[in-house]
Amino acid sequence: MKNLFQNNEISPLVVGAAVAGVLAAGTGLWYYLSRMRTAALAANYQHEHAHDYLDARHPRQVKHKSDVGDLPGLVNPQQ
Repeated sequence: MKNLFQNNEISPLVVGAAVAGVLAAGTGLWYYLSRMRTAALAANYQHEHAHDYLDARHPRQVKHKSDVGDLPGLVNPQQ
């Protein structure tokens, strides 16, 4: 009598392992590329906004000019 549970053909296992390997490699590559894209976007954002504090002031805004003699009045305005 032939054993029904004995299978000498391993081609379905090889195909299944190959498909699983390709899927795992694709997932790993997708994850790596998405991380690279996120890092590039973050670096671009930092580069764009690195000098925001140097933006031009309003044209009518005048810088307050003071002298050393004005310092006591600036520090203690009650006097």
